Amino acid sequence: MNNFLLSAVIIDDEVNAILDLIDLLNTFSSINIIGTATNLDEGIELIKVTHPKIVFLDVDMPNRSGIEIFDEFELIDFKIIFCSSKKYFTNNNIRNSASGYLSKPLDIIKLHEHLEKVYNELLVE
Repeated sequence: MNNFLLSAVIIDDEVNAILDLIDLLNTFSSINIIGTATNLDEGIELIKVTHPKIVFLDVDMPNRSGIEIFDEFELIDFKIIFCSSKKYFTNNNIRNSASGYLSKPLDIIKLHEHLEKVYNELLVE
């Protein structure tokens, strides 16, 4: 993986899912977790304040779906990796609008593949 530090925000309504992802991401020295949120509204504010390079975003949350993030930003200037335990969210619309889609429980190999993709996308921007 590349040498530059990638700032990350995690948005998930399940605290255990956040903690599991933090544990996995801590194995990557190039990831800096700069914040977490347990709902989309808090997450949007966190993104606006911290300006992460990547957002790990649960799709299925109470009150608002993670997909609604596209309604909140005129320009998405960060990469999104959707995370969900719901298999019906694996449709092409979600896949095409994000840098990745991970099924829960998360797999470290797939996580590594998605992070490599994000690094490569950022290198060409």
